Amino acid sequence: MCTLLDITKEELTKKIADGDILTAWRQVAEILEYAKKLEMSLRKELVEKNFADAKAGVNKCELENGTLSYTKTFKTEVDETLFQEVALLCEENFIDVGSLFNVKHSLVAKEYKKYSDKEKEIIDRMLVTKEQAPKLEFKAQIED
Repeated sequence: MCTLLDITKEELTKKIADGDILTAWRQVAEILEYAKKLEMSLRKELVEKNFADAKAGVNKCELENGTLSYTKTFKTEVDETLFQEVALLCEENFIDVGSLFNVKHSLVAKEYKKYSDKEKEIIDRMLVTKEQAPKLEFKAQIED
């Protein structure tokens, strides 16, 4: 059986072999964007259809071909615009704000650049710099 994935692989492999890397990359990026949106839409539909009364944690549903598992989790974020106000209120009520929140340090590049090379040598001892994945954008002069 020939699937859509097989056809796609064949076409992309041919483009790459022919040296048409830019077109292959653009097509893969387009496929990936579409697939990610579609996958999330289908995932949400399956959850809505099969897990109406889901609780936090792992939820299971038996289907004709097997078991579908849905892990329901929550993410709690801090509203930074309210933090100072609520932190003062917490302190007034003897709630230890320092024990409730992790602080993640991140470099403020603008401030870092103000220091001399000698000062930067000291600061650099605690910094780990890693190259991130390349970001590419292509603006066609003509429509494909």
